[in-house]
Amino acid sequence: MSSQIILVAEAVKDVINAATFSTGSPTFTATRGYVPMFELKDMETAHVTVIPREIAIVNTSRDQAGETYSIDIAVQQRPDGETNALFDVLSLLVEEITDLLQRTRLASPSAMCTAVGVNPIYSPEHIRNWMQFTSVITAEYKLFR
Repeated sequence: MSSQIILVAEAVKDVINAATFSTGSPTFTATRGYVPMFELKDMETAHVTVIPREIAIVNTSRDQAGETYSIDIAVQQRPDGETNALFDVLSLLVEEITDLLQRTRLASPSAMCTAVGVNPIYSPEHIRNWMQFTSVITAEYKLFR
């Protein structure tokens, strides 16, 4: 038996893997993990990692609470050539994943995305230090029980 946040992260991963993205987007299979760490030599292909991030519980009455689960989605790749062209494609992929998550309700567990943000849109430190595009999407889900 898994915790609710793990079930939400798995469902987000499955939604991303079932989607079709724009022509020219890199091929990838999203994985669930805890830390998006890869060898630099393996970053020439796109990596999308779904990571459980945070649980917020707010009392809505004396005997009820609202639960929000935050999930991070890291999109990473290191170019093997022209930097701007690949980074433009990856930026579009990030936007498409963001749009997908915003409009898709999870079936199991039953959850609705209430907010999506991208921070950073790209990491200047990763570009400077490793010539690697890294973007992090955070999606918040309200669970229905």
